Amino acid sequence: MKTTVKPFVAALLLASVGSALAAVHYVDVNSTNAAPPYTSWATAATNIQDAVDAAVAGGEIVVTNGIYAVGGRTVDGVTTNRVAVYKPLALRSVNGPQSTIIDGGQLNRCAYLTNGASLSSFTLTNGPAPVGGGLWCESANAVVSNCVVSGNSSFDPHPDLLVTGSRCCNLYLTFAGGVYGGTLNDCTLSDNAAETHSFLGHTCDRTTCHTVGDGQFQIYYSLGAGGGAANAILNNCTLTANRASFGGGAHGCTLNNCIVYFNEGGNYDSSSMLSYSCTSPQPTNGVGNITNAPLFVDQSTGNLRLQSNSPCINAGLNSLAPAGPDLNGQPRISGGIVDIGAYEFQFNQAPVAFANVSPLFAVSPDETNRFILSPNNADVIVVLDGSQSSDADNDSLQFSWYAEGQTAALATGAVSTNLFAVGPHTVQLVVGDGHDDATAHVSFEVITPATAVGQLVVLVDEANLGSRNKQPLLATLSAAISSFDRGDVKAALNQLSAFHNKVRAQVASWNPALASEFTVASQTIYDVVSRHASK
Repeated sequence: MKTTVKPFVAALLLASVGSALAAVHYVDVNSTNAAPPYTSWATAATNIQDAVDAAVAGGEIVVTNGIYAVGGRTVDGVTTNRVAVYKPLALRSVNGPQSTIIDGGQLNRCAYLTNGASLSSFTLTNGPAPVGGGLWCESANAVVSNCVVSGNSSFDPHPDLLVTGSRCCNLYLTFAGGVYGGTLNDCTLSDNAAETHSFLGHTCDRTTCHTVGDGQFQIYYSLGAGGGAANAILNNCTLTANRASFGGGAHGCTLNNCIVYFNEGGNYDSSSMLSYSCTSPQPTNGVGNITNAPLFVDQSTGNLRLQSNSPCINAGLNSLAPAGPDLNGQPRISGGIVDIGAYEFQFNQAPVAFANVSPLFAVSPDETNRFILSPNNADVIVVLDGSQSSDADNDSLQFSWYAEGQTAALATGAVSTNLFAVGPHTVQLVVGDGHDDATAHVSFEVITPATAVGQLVVLVDEANLGSRNKQPLLATLSAAISSFDRGDVKAALNQLSAFHNKVRAQVASWNPALASEFTVASQTIYDVVSRHASK
C-alpha cells in the first residue's frame, strides 16, 4: 500500500526536525575536551567559530569567560572575521562584556552577523576592517545588545594615495570604525576610529583636497566617516571618544535615548536622526534632545555610568527603550522614566524593616498578645530578630535596636539579645542601607511565672469543664501562684506537675484537645522555671 504525505504535513515534519537540531552549543577557551557538536560544557569548543559552524539555524551559542583571539572566517572572500555568524543564531556570554572578549588582534574584524543573528554581552576590541572594524551587520535584523565596542578601526590603504598630488576628498573615506549596520541596544561604543592611511607617507590634505607627503615610510592618517557607528539603529547606547572626519560618533544612524558626546570630528553627521538623546550641537533631525554634558562618573577610566546629577537621568522616552536590563545588568527603567545612555542610574529603594522577639509565651494557641516569661521574677534574655527585613536593591543592611524614647542603641545586628525586666516594653528597629532608613516597632511584656499561671487560671475557668472537674484544677493552680509569690519555686513546680496529672485524669479522656492546651501551657511554665532553678 502506497503512503502519501501531504505537503503541509511534510513541512511540519521538517520544521520539527530543524527545531530538534537547533541545540545549545557551548564555548570555553579553556576547554580540554572539545568535541563537536559542543553541546555540553564538558565538550565545549575552544573558539566561537567552531561552535557557530556546528550549529543549525535557530540554535544558541553560550560562551563563558575568556579572551577569544583565535579562529576566523571570511564571508566576502576579502575580510576575515574573528567570528562570522553566517546563520541566524543567538550568541550570548555567561557573565557579560567585562568577562568575555572577542579580540581581533589588529588583524581581523571582530564579528560579522547575518540577518536574524544576535550577539549579546561581549566586548569587541582590536578589530580592523575596511568597513566596520568591530562589527558588520547585514541589516537592522541583526541585533546586538549589552555589548562594549572599543578600540576598533576601519581602514583602506588606496594605491592612488601613493602619488603626491592625487585628488582625495570624499574619494577614499572608510566607514564605521566600530559598527556598521544592525540594531544596537544598551551598548557603549568608544575609542573607535574610521581612517584611511598610506604606509608610504601620503595623506589627504583637506584644504587642497590633494595628497601630500614626503614619500618616506611613515604613517599619516586621513579620517573617514562614522567613527563609532554608521548606518545603524542605536537604542540607549553611549558613543564617546570615537573619531572620524564626518560623524565622529555616528554617520547615517538613527539614535534613540543615546548619549553621543565628546567624539572627534563631530558627534553626528547631518544624515543621522536623533531623538531623546544627549549630544551637541542641538540636532535639527529628531525631537526631545538635550545638549548638556552627560556627566559620566569617570570617562578617563572608561566608567560611562551617570553621576547622580546627570541631565540624562529620566530624560529619555520609555517607548523607545529596549526590553531587558541596561549594560550593567540593572533594570532598564529606574525612577519611572528611562535614562539616556547605556547605563540606567539606579534610584535607591528604601529597605523594609521587620522586627520580632522571642521566646514568646502563650497559654492558648490563639493568643495574640506578646508575652515573654521571666524564670526568676525579675528579668529575661529576649532575642531581637530583624532577619526578615529586606532590601530590593540587595544593599548591605545595618541594624540598630532602641528602647522606646531612647537615643542610645540597645543592640546592633540583624539578630541580637538583650536583658529586659518584668513589665511592658516597646523596641524600635532601624534598618539602613547606606541611603535610606526604615523602622519597625515590636511591643511585648515580660511576665512572672505567677502571672503566667494566672493566665492559665483564666483559661481553665472559662472552659466548659463542669464544677466537679474545674475546682480541683483551679485549686492546684492557685496553690502554684501562692508558692511562686512567696518564692517557693520547688513547691510551685510540684503543684504544676500535680495540675498536669489531674488534667490527664479528668479531662484528657473526654476532651483531648482541651487537655493538650492545658498541659502544653503548664509544661512551658514548668520547663522555663525549672531550667533556671537547676543552674
